Amino acid sequence: MAVDGALHILNTAVDGIGVWVATTLAPEAFDMTQAVFTPTDQDVSFTHRGTRVISAGESGEWLIVLGHPPVREVLVAASAYYREVCGQRLRALNSDHPAPTPLLREWSRFIAYPTRSEWHSQPAQEGDAGAVPVTWLDTQAWATDDLGPVEHCPRCGRPSRSTDFALLQESWQRVHLCPHPECRHRWPATTASSAPSAKERD
Repeated sequence: MAVDGALHILNTAVDGIGVWVATTLAPEAFDMTQAVFTPTDQDVSFTHRGTRVISAGESGEWLIVLGHPPVREVLVAASAYYREVCGQRLRALNSDHPAPTPLLREWSRFIAYPTRSEWHSQPAQEGDAGAVPVTWLDTQAWATDDLGPVEHCPRCGRPSRSTDFALLQESWQRVHLCPHPECRHRWPATTASSAPSAKERD
């Protein structure tokens, strides 16, 4: 019998026939207070310079940063997560401001149920047993660009990997965007890509 949190697994043989059975204890039969833990690097999706990041939601629509670090650290860690894990660049929608929405500073308890690798979290208050500070980021407030090759601006010559979508010749196309605030020239990207979503066009 192997036990991993609330998951019990029996792997044996009866009369020469292999038997494998797995069952999960119901929440009321499991000591949840003993299952509360503080996530480590092994429990999170990504760690950047000591800042732990968790991708949450069915399609990763939330990022959870452990702790209440300064806004800049949160955004740097989120940007690094998208760059290194997703191969994408993060940018604000409809704005050049790096923080398009407020960060939600809250407290949560992480519970190893049914197992440590399939934990869940629940809202908590500061001072609750096992509560840890968390910062929530709604990733739907951002757009993402695939990281492409460096191209040089035809007007000023500056290098750019920044891309956006623009209406060119009556069709939406991915374009490169000059990073210099006095130029901001847009020109068609050489790599083909799919049409933008409504979120990216807005």
